[in-house]
Amino acid sequence: MTNNTDKKSGGLICKGIRDLYSKLTSLEKPYLKTKGYLFYIDDIGLSIGETEYSFDGMFNIDIPYHIETLTVKLKRLEYNTVISEECRIRCNTMNDYDHDADLYMQFYDLNIPEEQELESAKFKDRLPVTYIKKDPVHVKQIKKGLFRNDQQIFISYLKEYLEKNGIQYKHDKDGNTPRITMVFDAPEKTDKILTGTILFYENHADYRLVYTDTRKFMSKEPPHPDRLQRLMYYINENVFIEQEEFGHKDRKHVYYTPRIYVNYGDNLTITAKTMIDYNIWRRIPETYDYIVKDCPAMLFSITYLIAAVYAGVISSKLAIEEIDSWNK
Repeated sequence: MTNNTDKKSGGLICKGIRDLYSKLTSLEKPYLKTKGYLFYIDDIGLSIGETEYSFDGMFNIDIPYHIETLTVKLKRLEYNTVISEECRIRCNTMNDYDHDADLYMQFYDLNIPEEQELESAKFKDRLPVTYIKKDPVHVKQIKKGLFRNDQQIFISYLKEYLEKNGIQYKHDKDGNTPRITMVFDAPEKTDKILTGTILFYENHADYRLVYTDTRKFMSKEPPHPDRLQRLMYYINENVFIEQEEFGHKDRKHVYYTPRIYVNYGDNLTITAKTMIDYNIWRRIPETYDYIVKDCPAMLFSITYLIAAVYAGVISSKLAIEEIDSWNK
């Protein structure tokens, strides 16, 4: 991982892909931070797609282009389980050839960690180790049969789970409605904020997870709103959150399907909204993981694609192909 750019990048047209490949392969310490976690760079690959053609109605000709892809494979440890991530950075040579490396890193949420952060991290066989507390107290309470359809019980267990996992929160009221507000984003990311708010009504809870991008160029109107709309339709139709059944890692279920939508004005905001019926919450202890871990992880995984399409950095077609690749 400490070699300089090799011959594989020589045939690339996209400057940003070529420069990013050189930058990552030249790192003295092969680590990246993304989605709030520190990862080891396990492998970096380049690929050049077959030539395709796009018809230009103005000149009545077919314009050739191809897709260049930089694939970064990342690993970390969560307890003794290896967590693998794959980031595929794609460039359309017809439209995106002049994007720079920093822009790709920004939109794909790739950050080179500071030396101080590396020194304070824990490692095992080069892989960064993350400790997330398991077997939350709400599961034990449910087994004892203490759960009843009472919003105060849900609030109490959720607060304890948040505290166990070191997540900042505030418990107050919106009028007469109890409310818990959570902050999931890393402190250093001042231009990207992920917050969650739960309003506890009489028979159900309204959970809204909101990603806010305050970067100045995000305050403009999207250059291609139809592309953004196409991507949002696709996400709401095809993106689901599979959760492990408690005590059975080999069993996965889709318990909740959030509605995801975008607002823009002074800032870009991406919201995932879920209505949680207390009768369902009572029977599904995985709801706590959904609120605290799984829904935030899902939203983090798609925000960079939505932001990139919003800003016109990539097309909706490329974003959809990237989402499709996650299930292959």
